[in-house]
Amino acid sequence: MEAHNHIGVRDLRAELATYLKRAEAGDRLIVTVDGRPIAQIGPLEPSGEPTLEDLIALGLVKRPKNETKPPKVRPAQTPHFVGPPGKPTTLVVCDPRGQA
Repeated sequence: MEAHNHIGVRDLRAELATYLKRAEAGDRLIVTVDGRPIAQIGPLEPSGEPTLEDLIALGLVKRPKNETKPPKVRPAQTPHFVGPPGKPTTLVVCDPRGQA
């Protein structure tokens, strides 16, 4: 860790709001007592899957230009085979193959 990220407990007490804002912004600060590191203050670690807002804030993705949802796609209709009346479909398929 760099020296400017080390803060004494006395400075922490005097400037707590300032250091908490730095932690919220992503800085990790080491708290020292008599020059000896004793604690760390930093941003909270996200829990679970990151949201779109989290990814945007980290600069990993850009906000979509078009926020509308795509239309729902209906499943394709399976075409029905229409064969000669009264003849089972299996026989209609087998006839051209010379199997019936």
